[in-house]
Amino acid sequence: MVLCRRSEFAQTLTYVQIPEYFVWNNNAKVWTERKKRKTIGRVVDVHPSVGDRYYLRVLINKIHGPRSYDELKTYNDVKYPDFKSVCHVRGYLDNDVEWLESMSEGARTATPYQLRDMFVTFLNNCFVASPKGLWEHSWKSMSEDILQRRQRILGHANLELDDKTLEQYTLIEVEKLMRMQDRSLNDIKDMPKINPVLLKELGNSLWNQEMDYDVAEETLRHDKQYNLLNAEQHAIYESVLDSVDKKEEKLFFVYGAGSTRKTFLYQTIISRLRSRKQIVLPVASSGIAALLLPNGRTAHSRFNIPLKLDEDKLCNIKPDTMMAELIEETDLIIWDEAPMTHKHAFEALDKTLKDIMSIKNPPQKNQPFGGKTVMLGDDFRQILPVIPQGSRADIVLASISHSYLWNNCHKFSLKTNMRVNQDEKEFSEWLLKVGEGRLKTGQEYEDDGYHDQFIDIDESLICHNFADPLEGVVNAAYGEINKPMNSQTSYTDKAILTPRNETVDEINVYTISRTDGVSRDYFSSESFELSDTASDQNDTLYAVEYLN
Repeated sequence: MVLCRRSEFAQTLTYVQIPEYFVWNNNAKVWTERKKRKTIGRVVDVHPSVGDRYYLRVLINKIHGPRSYDELKTYNDVKYPDFKSVCHVRGYLDNDVEWLESMSEGARTATPYQLRDMFVTFLNNCFVASPKGLWEHSWKSMSEDILQRRQRILGHANLELDDKTLEQYTLIEVEKLMRMQDRSLNDIKDMPKINPVLLKELGNSLWNQEMDYDVAEETLRHDKQYNLLNAEQHAIYESVLDSVDKKEEKLFFVYGAGSTRKTFLYQTIISRLRSRKQIVLPVASSGIAALLLPNGRTAHSRFNIPLKLDEDKLCNIKPDTMMAELIEETDLIIWDEAPMTHKHAFEALDKTLKDIMSIKNPPQKNQPFGGKTVMLGDDFRQILPVIPQGSRADIVLASISHSYLWNNCHKFSLKTNMRVNQDEKEFSEWLLKVGEGRLKTGQEYEDDGYHDQFIDIDESLICHNFADPLEGVVNAAYGEINKPMNSQTSYTDKAILTPRNETVDEINVYTISRTDGVSRDYFSSESFELSDTASDQNDTLYAVEYLN
């Protein structure tokens, strides 16, 4: 915009065209005229759900030489309140004809519930330029079963509802469907608002979800798993439940290597609490680990933890929201794979829970996690927080073990490997010694101030006598790959692990070069076929990054 104020030529260009003719001087923080070859500019993709940033992106891709945000918001000498309004009057947005026609067509054959479900799908997954207009067009067809439902609920066969009340109850039914997808009509500015009295009648859907468990089924699962706990697991189980029952508000950390069945312990505790209609929120630092927990979520998803963290950040959970109410009623939080998450994530959650819980009970401002019992767990031998360009010291300092919360932790260890066979125990114990640095054999040395050592590898684990290392590794794992295999699982049941991506590429290239058959390349999609959509806004709505 500053460039466009001083350059008449820049005023003839859109934002994405600027890098073709100008180059950014990072030291002086100015654009200067490009003297050598042209380049291609590209504006980062923004999803329509982001809101005003998306509409700003639409405008800068269309309007030549804007000199200010106010200029972008002005059209035909009228200044509009936001970027979406300007996009709409300029005709840059698709109109809602497609959604209007779909709702009209559905009204002839679909049930009111199906219409409401389709309406919610449009709001959540499609680009609706005017949600309010779509609602006004369709709400009556979505409300045709509301009167009968209210008559049945109230036991009043002659009940009549005026249009205003009927619309409110229809909004309530739509809100129920929205909440099933962790959304709310309050997220959509243009939609009519629900009467607060009726909204309170709807209740907290997040709380309802956490209470909607089959007590008998959870009890049966708990009893079955409880009898399989070993002594170490049993001690942790009793300590955690004791803290929950007595409101002792403790913070636990369960430390254990792989195969010590930490997840099994979590599942047993979760089943116990849910069988008693208590609320437990199981989360994990990664999506894969979250799938192993009953109705688990990633911690960032569940608690709205910011992706960019620092010491002053808080979770995006506001008081008097459904999430805040759910946290108030929560008895236990379980967080798996804790060591791989930056300590600032735990501290952000700690500060947020203190703020929420201290509103009704001020002393909980001084309790870890606002007085909630929290159970963390995993293995510090595995991945620690990733710090770009960070040293070993930076990585260690970012770990939960260097947070102010760590001193409040009650620490437990699981040492019994529950999966290895008798003949595998020696190798399993050797691996743990390597991970913990307890092997004192080999030559020791110092590098960049860090004390390291070589490890003597047992001869039975080493492949000898091959001229080509790649051939030796592949043949040791799979045999001669150009010969027919005995079963289809000969490849899928085996893997070669390496610490570097470059080695993965080398092994892949070598293996493919030794196999028979025709090689094929598969490319990602970069454009629409005309038959795929009738929209003329694809360049705006679906950028190359999205298609890929």
